[in-house]
Amino acid sequence: MNNKLVLFLIGISLNLIAYSAENLLDRQISIHAEQVSVKSILRIIEQKGDVRFSYNPLLIDEDRVINLTLDNQPIKMGLKRIFSQDIRFKEVGGHIVLLANEDSKALKQRKREDEIVVFKGRITDKRTGLPVGSVSIYDIDARNATLSNQNGYYSLEINKLELIRSLYIRKEGYEVEVIVVSTGTQNVSHNNVELNPILKPVVKISPQEISKLKSPLEERALSGRMISEEAYLHGINLGEIEETRIAQVSLVPSLGIGSNLSTNSLFVNNFSLNILSGFSNGVYGAEVGGLLNLVRNDVYGFQVAGLSNIVGRNVEGAQFAGVYNLVLRNVKGAQVSGVYSHIRKNLTGVQISGVFGVVDGSFWGAQISGISNLTKDGFEGAQIAGINNMCIGNSEGIQLAGIANSSFDTLIGAQLSGIINFSYCGPNDLQISGIGNIADDNKKLQLTGIYNFARINNGVQIGLINQSYSGDGAAIGLFNYVKDGYHKTELLTNDATQAKLKFKTGTQRLYNVYSFGVRFATQPIYAVGFGFGTYFELSDRFTVSCDLTSELVFKENLNTLEVGQLASLSPTLDFRIANWVTIFAGPTFNFMYSNFTDEAGNYNAKITNNTLLSEQDANGEFLVWIGGQVGFRF
Repeated sequence: MNNKLVLFLIGISLNLIAYSAENLLDRQISIHAEQVSVKSILRIIEQKGDVRFSYNPLLIDEDRVINLTLDNQPIKMGLKRIFSQDIRFKEVGGHIVLLANEDSKALKQRKREDEIVVFKGRITDKRTGLPVGSVSIYDIDARNATLSNQNGYYSLEINKLELIRSLYIRKEGYEVEVIVVSTGTQNVSHNNVELNPILKPVVKISPQEISKLKSPLEERALSGRMISEEAYLHGINLGEIEETRIAQVSLVPSLGIGSNLSTNSLFVNNFSLNILSGFSNGVYGAEVGGLLNLVRNDVYGFQVAGLSNIVGRNVEGAQFAGVYNLVLRNVKGAQVSGVYSHIRKNLTGVQISGVFGVVDGSFWGAQISGISNLTKDGFEGAQIAGINNMCIGNSEGIQLAGIANSSFDTLIGAQLSGIINFSYCGPNDLQISGIGNIADDNKKLQLTGIYNFARINNGVQIGLINQSYSGDGAAIGLFNYVKDGYHKTELLTNDATQAKLKFKTGTQRLYNVYSFGVRFATQPIYAVGFGFGTYFELSDRFTVSCDLTSELVFKENLNTLEVGQLASLSPTLDFRIANWVTIFAGPTFNFMYSNFTDEAGNYNAKITNNTLLSEQDANGEFLVWIGGQVGFRF
């Protein structure tokens, strides 16, 4: 067997063991009582174990005096010492019901006779005396239930096996009532019950708050159409009851067709086979549905549905659906859906959706979607989508999308997309895209083919156009603009061009240089250039600048096709005369290759006579010289 499958089954088994161990009878208590009545002992156990006993006083001798000592032992051990084998114990919804064991021969005989007993009665409000409708009457032994009608009347028909039966009666807003009755030889057992209302303070909730509390399950997207009215109400009234069954077979829960009938909302199934759709309290194992699986509480294991899986609380395991997966709380494991997956709180694991994956909380792991992913409270791990990824909270990890990534808070990690990345709030470490990057605070690198924007740039921007509002970072591109950065205009002269205009923009650390110069002669020579520069301050008035530029040099008559390429390194010492003007001067180190010729047709650029190196080849002339420049900066 595959090792992963073995580990998975072991995990499910451990969950099942843990689940089965969390019951009332296994709660451990300590008691030391001597010469105390049975009734008093039961009250002591109720207090120490936080349980309630329900029983028919005719079954037991409450006044019988006994001794009982328990030293951190389970409640069921104490009950076995109090009662003989004639009394059995059944727990349900915070209650431990005491019932009478009967002779096995008598039970078999009644089973053969297939006798039916009908419980009938009326449920009323103890405070007002008015009838109470939609009350769940649950037979604890038969695990069958019915509802009272609008006039409070109920009727529950079950097989008459034991002579002593227990009914668990509850409605939301009322205290639980458990009655233990004797059917005797009667075919009809009449039991009227008064319920105590639970008085709660009135709390006003705004329509906006109510809308936030609603969910597809709670809004009865299930109740009226996907499950029966009776099953829905039993789920509300008897929510604290969690019965376990090995297997369920369901056809259509909205019609009550299935092995659990209208009580399917109470049962946790180890295996559930839903021909069309199914509804249960929980799954501790596996659930397979032809169209739809509905689970009121938790799933520990996996669900497979042709259309949709909907879980009211948590999933630990995996969900597979052809169209839609919804979990109203947390997922530990994986959701896989062909169209849409939605987790209302947090995800630990993987969510895979062919079209759209949503996590309302945060996730640790990976979201993978063919089109789009959305995480509302951030993530640790990765989002991978064919088109778009979006996260709203603080995140650590990577967003990888074919078109766009969006982060509305801090993202410690990287955004990689084919077209554009957005990081709207907080620092961003790495953005790489084919067209554009937009970030609130670029800490490390923005790399794109066309446009980078950062409100604050404290890292490096590399793109055709780079823009930011402020920051001490660097930008490398054809055009770089920092709103609160370095913006200067220079008028200067040097030995290459007699008049030159320069425009500088960027930051102190790194700025761009755009230049245009002219050398006046019989046939003027023009130079258009681009480069980079930096400067640092020596004092309030003195600074040092250094520019590295490359210029295209050409003659006025472009028909000659005589051009040159001039590279210059130009350090200067700058002195600020006033707030708006600085004078500067310094040497220039020049390297030029051109195909300029003189009247005789020889290669001769006639730029300078102070060359350090002059070499010619079949295509042009290479010159190296040291010159100088002086000018004003505004």
